[in-house]
Amino acid sequence: MDRGSQKDRRKKRTRCRTGCWNCRRKRRKCNGKQPTCEICSQKGEVCEWGVKLSFRPENRYSIPATHPSMRQVSTLGRDATVEFCDITQEIIRDYQTEAHVPGSFRSDAAQDNSGNDEGCVSGPVSLPQVQVPYEQQTSDSSPMRSPETGAVARAGYFSRLAATPSLNHPDSASPLSMDSTESLVMLRSAAAQLLDLGCAPPPTEPMPVDGNCSTIEVEDEYFPSVGTAPSLFERFHSNDGIFLPGSTYLELHSTLRDHIFDTARSTQSSRAVSPRIIHGTNAIDSPVETDCETTPIGPENAISPPTPTPLFAELEWQEEYKLWKNWVDEIAPWLDKFDNDCHFGRTLPAMAQNHRHLRCSMLALSARQQERKYPERRSAASLALYQEAVHQLIPRLQTKSTAVVASCVVLCVLEMMSCSPSMWRRHLDGCASLIQSVGINGFSDGLEKALFWCFARMDVCGGLISSQQTLIPVDSWSTEISLEDNVRLYRKTSCLGLSADYCVFLCALVLDLFASDTTEEVFTRRWSELFVYIEDWYTTRLPEMRPILELNAPKGDFSRPFPVILFSNPAAVSGNQLYHTAALLMLQRQPRCAFTRSKPRSILWHARRICAISISNTQHGCWTNSIQPLWIAGKVMSHPSEHQAILDIYATIEKNTGWGAKWRADDLKEYWGDLDG
Repeated sequence: MDRGSQKDRRKKRTRCRTGCWNCRRKRRKCNGKQPTCEICSQKGEVCEWGVKLSFRPENRYSIPATHPSMRQVSTLGRDATVEFCDITQEIIRDYQTEAHVPGSFRSDAAQDNSGNDEGCVSGPVSLPQVQVPYEQQTSDSSPMRSPETGAVARAGYFSRLAATPSLNHPDSASPLSMDSTESLVMLRSAAAQLLDLGCAPPPTEPMPVDGNCSTIEVEDEYFPSVGTAPSLFERFHSNDGIFLPGSTYLELHSTLRDHIFDTARSTQSSRAVSPRIIHGTNAIDSPVETDCETTPIGPENAISPPTPTPLFAELEWQEEYKLWKNWVDEIAPWLDKFDNDCHFGRTLPAMAQNHRHLRCSMLALSARQQERKYPERRSAASLALYQEAVHQLIPRLQTKSTAVVASCVVLCVLEMMSCSPSMWRRHLDGCASLIQSVGINGFSDGLEKALFWCFARMDVCGGLISSQQTLIPVDSWSTEISLEDNVRLYRKTSCLGLSADYCVFLCALVLDLFASDTTEEVFTRRWSELFVYIEDWYTTRLPEMRPILELNAPKGDFSRPFPVILFSNPAAVSGNQLYHTAALLMLQRQPRCAFTRSKPRSILWHARRICAISISNTQHGCWTNSIQPLWIAGKVMSHPSEHQAILDIYATIEKNTGWGAKWRADDLKEYWGDLDG
């Protein structure tokens, strides 16, 4: 009897493998009795049991990766931070009350808005069509903030992403209809003011942040082509320097970009400026309209400076003096390094006296460079000037004048200095479409030629970063069509600046060759033809393009791993460095059956000279264009002393110019891996 009772007792105390969650968590032996096991019953605890499920691969049903919705979501990075807003109460309220507003109230509210300075725009400004999603109703109460920078991602930013017809069609019966009192209040929000080109941003706007910091890492795989509208997920990129979601910089940039695309698509002016009334007997009956077509800029047709935007605080004369002096001493030499006539240092400041948008653009660039060079100085001058430049520029885009193009190019330089390098093409595509629509090319006259080549250098740098062809097609860089005619055009004049411009053109041809989808035979033929022109540039270059001093690196001296190559002018510095960059890229993709007239130099030789040119020559304008060539050359280097020299020159460039270079230094460190000493 005792043995039988012991067996029964053992059977009762037998536990299952899994047990309840409490016993498994405490590593106790659970007897598996349900709904409450013995241990939980003794201790008076809640006994929780999991669901016994088994998953098999053949029973897995999901949306395939090729589905359009999966491709869209894949553009957002894994580390993207998403914040959910609880709008349950708003939805319940809308179901309980009527969301529609009577027509009489709507008209009265519109009149109230028109009388409000914060929501109206004076002058002949073409307002963009703002499309506001329902989520904006909670923007004032619960803004989304980045945990690191504190940048506010207000719903005004997301209002540009939805395609609701509520504002364009007030009588629509859409469930997201904006015909409510809340929507009328929302139109006065900070984001709506910026989109409608209103007044200055509210005091809640965050301070400008460093262009190198980012809160969300999102991989950028798509760049829109020239003339195309931005995609939905393109605006969600947060790794874009100061152009963070919800920031004033991004709102202004997006608004200006959209207007530039609209202007580039229009073949002629679609809107005239406000008529100028002649004071006299028949003053009201005889208005005189100013012509808006493209006209040359001169004293006889200069536009008088318009009044500033309300709430825009004019600069103190001491601050304006510092910014103009910085333009003359620092910024203008950057942009004039290939221009013998120095249009950015001489012509543009004089033109800015008659064009307020150009003046604000130039001062904004100067202020932004100072903020980047001296980050310890907390200043928001560049943001205020950038906003004023955009507000003054948009109403004058339809004129397509030289001053308008100059403002767009200067603002592009500001954005290149401040945005993420992976987003360069997005900040350049609008200006590229405007330049093409105006018909400016590399052989235009005077200031237009200087503007084109300044933009072309940025375009080539953006192409080197993204491994894509230039935004302005190479066949639009001149009036000639064939490659032979273009080469003959560049060689016809013995001009120092044009010789350096020719090297920029050759780099653009290299990018175009690598991005083209051709057969192996066609690629080999084009490669051989282009490489001959690249080598001819080096052998037949002007005396001014040759170095004035060249010393080999001392053997065994690891503190000087590169030779000394000194040039006398900035055009020679950047021109020779671009030549070595183009030759290095061509040799890296040399076809087996390619034709070369003589044995080319090695890839390592070109890479070492790229680094030597940047280290030996200290012109700041040349440094800003050397960041990408140094990265291409740095990937060829293997010795720790060479690595350290490249990292040192990157640090020097960012410290002395304010132009971001640390991102490429970090890329090289990651590429070198354990080889980095």
